[in-house]
Amino acid sequence: YASLVRVCQKAGRWEHAWQLLEQMIGEALVPDVVAFGAAIGACKASATQERPLRGPCLRTRSPSRLRSEPRSRHHWVQAQWSSALALLACGFAWRIKPNVVVFNVSIGCCGEAGQWRQALALFKTMHGEHGLTPSPSTVVAVMSACAAGQQWARALSINRAFSGASGGSPQPLAVHTAAISACEKGQQWTQALHLLEALSASGACPDIVTYNAVISACGSSQHWER
Repeated sequence: YASLVRVCQKAGRWEHAWQLLEQMIGEALVPDVVAFGAAIGACKASATQERPLRGPCLRTRSPSRLRSEPRSRHHWVQAQWSSALALLACGFAWRIKPNVVVFNVSIGCCGEAGQWRQALALFKTMHGEHGLTPSPSTVVAVMSACAAGQQWARALSINRAFSGASGGSPQPLAVHTAAISACEKGQQWTQALHLLEALSASGACPDIVTYNAVISACGSSQHWER
């Protein structure tokens, strides 16, 4: 079942992924972390679909349906993150140990819905309660969530903590770009320039996305000449 759920997710068959997960529950089977991760991934992807999110409500082991009829893009995304967290909570209740990928997708769901507090709480739970080491993708997801909530200072704090935990190893460009994007959204052009200078000094090569974020930060703060 878990492999089938994952195949459906990768193939873009989100509703089939949900149906398979519900079928497992109906047969009194406890989904493993792979099945839960794929189902949460289906939650994330469902926000881009032009149809209602329909998935299993997993408070008990008996199958039931959670049906929502979002009326706008905002409602679509809100349904997405709340369903993802419901699945994650159910996994905790069944003592399924989530992995880094599951947390990454869940944090991404919260970030896209503007739920930066939830994203930050998941980030802390992942590291503190489950002892999982955040990956670069985790850091990008939680910084992006903070940036969407105008929490640029929190995003930079996470970036510094991740940099310190890496023992001085070079960070992926995506992490640097996410930090600069957080400054852009917070109109912190001096911080964005400082991060760009630090990135260049490390020997890394910024790409067009990184430069666009810096330019946008300067432009939004009326410092276009920079």
